[in-house]
Amino acid sequence: MGRIKDNEIGANLARRLGAKEATQETAPEPAQAVPPPTERAKARARDGMHYLGFHVTEEQFERLRTVAFETRRQKQDLLRDGLEWILKQNGG
Repeated sequence: MGRIKDNEIGANLARRLGAKEATQETAPEPAQAVPPPTERAKARARDGMHYLGFHVTEEQFERLRTVAFETRRQKQDLLRDGLEWILKQNGG
């Protein structure tokens, strides 16, 4: 590289290079790693809910979407109501 000129750009560059050299001389402290979310933190996000997935036919899915739209409810809420009804019918 060439000589640093005695102007504002050169002074800024020298200041930056000096700061960079000073930080390289001292060993940087290792940054504390953020611990990954634990299983408990993930569970708290759903308030004790468990995932239950199953397959439905295209016709059933479309009918569920239509009912959800007409009643202005979410599909998962309708499915929970249906599951509750099944459990009551079977003594659960």
